[in-house]
Amino acid sequence: MFDQPRMAAAIGAGVALALLAVWIFVVGVDGFGLFSFAFRLVHVLAAMVWVGLIVFVNFVQLEAVRLGDDATRKVLHATIAPEVAWWIRHGSTLTVASGFTVQVEGVAP
Repeated sequence: MFDQPRMAAAIGAGVALALLAVWIFVVGVDGFGLFSFAFRLVHVLAAMVWVGLIVFVNFVQLEAVRLGDDATRKVLHATIAPEVAWWIRHGSTLTVASGFTVQVEGVAP
């Protein structure tokens, strides 16, 4: 069950949401505090994905392309590069959008 990364991430997110729901039920929280927490969390996680993949591309993928033969380059460009580009594009968009939302709502100090 945990050998698939997407399944493990989905289970982890489900457990985290369940714990958050229990915490809200037991302690109680105002809507603005929950909004602030949620958007800051999304902003930080999206930025981690964005920056982490930029580091991956610059230090791992480009080195593999440089050292690989033509067959390796074709595989990297056909399989890994589109996935990485998709995640970088959406990670950066989500980082900017959540950061803008946090700033506009006056949640940031």
